[in-house]
Amino acid sequence: YEIPKRDWSSDVCSSDLCCLAWGVLGRQPWDLPKIRTAFETALRLNPDAGPPHAVYGAIVYGVMLWNWPLAEAECRKAAELAPREGHVWSCYGILLSAMGRHEEAITMHRRAVELDPVSPFWNAWLIAGLLPTRDWEEALRETDRTLARSEEHTSELQSRFGISYAV
Repeated sequence: YEIPKRDWSSDVCSSDLCCLAWGVLGRQPWDLPKIRTAFETALRLNPDAGPPHAVYGAIVYGVMLWNWPLAEAECRKAAELAPREGHVWSCYGILLSAMGRHEEAITMHRRAVELDPVSPFWNAWLIAGLLPTRDWEEALRETDRTLARSEEHTSELQSRFGISYAV
């Protein structure tokens, strides 16, 4: 995987680069140097973009490297830079859940849903965040609400997060 040659300096393009870095994350085994290069390039080109900070913090520093202090610092920075972006709050919630701070994670996921209530993805991460708390009733209520709002994504949501119905 190589980062395509193009001018990545605009806000839109640095967000695209963040998406490319996500694409590298989806490949196994992880190629940490390439992932870091993609995110560091996105952040160098647009240091004020919140989502790359959130994803880099939560996923790279948190989930991959278990550097919790650095991961949380990146997520806090993302929240300061882009407080109205559901993506930022959802990533922060993923990190907090990975750290075992489930109640705080749910607060972050709820914030993402509040900012973008029709996005099935922020709703789905809220549902996933509820599972470790064993709040099955709330997970089922959120699942039903999400499916009702997101008919075009129903099969994908059920296949990814159907675990709510299995409990």
